[in-house]
Amino acid sequence: MAKKNQERISSANSLELEWSSDVVEFVFNTCDYFKLDSEVKYNALEIYERFLAYHVLELHRSVKDRQETDKPLSWEVIEGRITEQTVLRVLTSIELASKLNSHYEHIMPSQVVEFLEKTGGKVYGKTGIFNSEIRVMKTLDYKLNVTNPAIYIEMLLCILYTNDPNTDDFLYSSVIIVMDLVYLNRKKIYDRLYEVVTGMPVNEKNENETFVKIKADYMLLAVAIITAGAHIVMKDSWTIVLEQLHQVTRILCKDIKCFSLVIVDVLSVILDQ
Repeated sequence: MAKKNQERISSANSLELEWSSDVVEFVFNTCDYFKLDSEVKYNALEIYERFLAYHVLELHRSVKDRQETDKPLSWEVIEGRITEQTVLRVLTSIELASKLNSHYEHIMPSQVVEFLEKTGGKVYGKTGIFNSEIRVMKTLDYKLNVTNPAIYIEMLLCILYTNDPNTDDFLYSSVIIVMDLVYLNRKKIYDRLYEVVTGMPVNEKNENETFVKIKADYMLLAVAIITAGAHIVMKDSWTIVLEQLHQVTRILCKDIKCFSLVIVDVLSVILDQ
C-alpha cells in the first residue's frame, strides 16, 4: 500500500485533483438509490476523477492538433460536450465500480437507462451506456481497480484495533462520517490546508508542485481523517491515536496533527452553518 501511494504521489497530475462537491453528492445519492456497498461510491469517484483528467488532456491535444487544419475544433464547444456528458460519465463510473465490487449484484445498463428516465436527465439507450463504458475503460487503459482513500483508512483502522483492542469503539463510526464529509468538502479542506502550510491565500497559479503531491498523498489524507475522527470522540486521548498512526506510517506527528485540525476546523464551520 505504501508503495502504491508513493507511485501515486510521484505521478501526481493536478487535473486529477480537481474535485467537485456536486459530483460527490450525486455519486453518494445515486449509490444510496441503488443500495450499493460503500466501497462502490469511493471507487466510482476514483474512476470518474481519473477518467475526466485523462479525457480532458486527450481532448485538449485533439483541439491543439486540429488548429493547423481546415477543420479546427473550438475548445468552448468541447467543454460544452464534456458538461453535457457529465451525468452519463458519472453513472458509467458507478456502474463499472459496482462490477468491480460484485459479479452478481451490480448495476445493469437497463437500470441506468431507467434511472435517467426517472430523474429527467438526458436519456441514452443501452448502446449509448455500453459505448460510454468502453470510452471510460479505454481512456484509463483498463486500469480501473486502483486504491482510494477509503482503502487506506480501512487498513489503518484494522491495524489500530489489532494493536490496541481497547481503542474506542466509536472511533470507527466517527471516522466513516468524517471521511464522507471530507469527500463532500475536499476542495475547501485542501484550500485551507494550503493557506496554513504556505501562509498565502489560495491561488491556482501559485499552487506549487509540492502541494500537488500533498493532495495526491492518500496515506496522509487517511491518517488525518482518522485522527480527526479520534479528536471528535476521544477528547484528550486522541493524541494516542495520532502517535500510533505515526508509528505505523512514519508520517511526522506535526504533519498529521496539522492536517487533522484543519479538517476538524473546516467541518466545524460547515456544520455550524
